[in-house]
Amino acid sequence: MIRFGKWIFLSSALTFISVQSDRILLGRLVELSLLGVYSIALMISEALSMLANRVSGQVLFPAYANIIRSHPVRLRNASYKARLGIDILFVVPIASLLVLGNWLVHVLYDDRYQEAGWMLQILCIRALMSCTLTNGEACLVALGHPQYAVGQNFLHAVWIVVGIPVGWHIGGMAGVVWVVALSGIPKMLVLWTGLIRYEVFSIAGELRTLLAAAFGALLGMGLLRILP
Repeated sequence: MIRFGKWIFLSSALTFISVQSDRILLGRLVELSLLGVYSIALMISEALSMLANRVSGQVLFPAYANIIRSHPVRLRNASYKARLGIDILFVVPIASLLVLGNWLVHVLYDDRYQEAGWMLQILCIRALMSCTLTNGEACLVALGHPQYAVGQNFLHAVWIVVGIPVGWHIGGMAGVVWVVALSGIPKMLVLWTGLIRYEVFSIAGELRTLLAAAFGALLGMGLLRILP
């Protein structure tokens, strides 16, 4: 329990740092009004991915732990069956939101907050990565390897802390938003390494998620044509 618990403690601490560091750094770089606009875009983009994280942590993780105790060879099939639900319930809507971001902000907010539209569209990329990667994290923790959760959170924190000043220098606010949007890349590399090592990775399953995202984007384009 001590060995397992220390990794969970480190992962939780690093998660807090990586989640809050973008707003802390931006507070020193931009005006408060622009930080507020960014926070609105971030809040909307994270709504569904945070729900996916809760599902993975409170529903899928216990289910995977039970499968490992009884039929460990079934873990990969079970995880990608769960991913199918994640694709339908989370990936498709987030991909649609990626297209509809500007329209949604225009409907919900006045002219002072319209810049949140393009930020929301870009930040949906991070949300897409987050809601799919959390399933892999649940698998690895259930297998008794929480060090991968620590590794991904550490690299995510480094990416944010180093990348935001660089992104600001290169592209201003747009550069910062792209750094945050792509912060799932180091997490993906760490988690995929663990999933491949313990034979819980499926190329077909990952391609299915890409197809779900493409379908969601097409759905968003269709809705954009008929929405006022």
